Amino acid sequence: MNKQSGIHYIREHREAGSSRPVPAEVSRIRDTVVAGLGDLLQGAFDAVDDSLFELANNARSNNEQNRYFEAMREIRIKRKGVERHFQDAVAQYFSNPPRSGHSDDAQQAASPSADSLALVGDDDLEEQVALNAMIAKAKAHFQGPLLQLQARFSAVYPDASDESPVNPMSPEHLCHAFTEAIQALEIQIRERLILLKQFDRYVVSNLGMLLDEAN
Repeated sequence: MNKQSGIHYIREHREAGSSRPVPAEVSRIRDTVVAGLGDLLQGAFDAVDDSLFELANNARSNNEQNRYFEAMREIRIKRKGVERHFQDAVAQYFSNPPRSGHSDDAQQAASPSADSLALVGDDDLEEQVALNAMIAKAKAHFQGPLLQLQARFSAVYPDASDESPVNPMSPEHLCHAFTEAIQALEIQIRERLILLKQFDRYVVSNLGMLLDEAN
């Protein structure tokens, strides 16, 4: 489970030396969640393939058509690796759950300032805006189940507390695991946004059933 220990988001959000075994109560939840997210992600990738095929068929030039076909090929070749990366990263969140914190620091980290966004490239900014919108929508839509899970996970993990709660299934963690996983894909921003759109549609929007099962 630790082969993804280099994932930046995980490394930056866990305390040094805080690696600990998954509580027994959580092991079954972890396995169910990782498998369920894998199934949902397959649906997202199937939809991406269909979207790119349709765009290629409706392309206005050979160059544009070739671009979409190349993106299809790149994603098909690396799809299984991306899926494994994502599932391994999610499993890592259960071993080393990032701390949410209840101070304004966590909110500021999740919502970059205008000054910091000004330093980001246009493509990265466009992707970050889409990602932030996806996370905000999911946290609002699943607020009740997420708060219940956070309370339950925080009661089980030995170092968690009301002041430093944990929730491995928080939307921001799952979304960051996915964006890290697709870094391996050599595709342009439009195709990356298609990936995020279908991830939102097939995975994030369907988190409710996994949250309910975990609860």
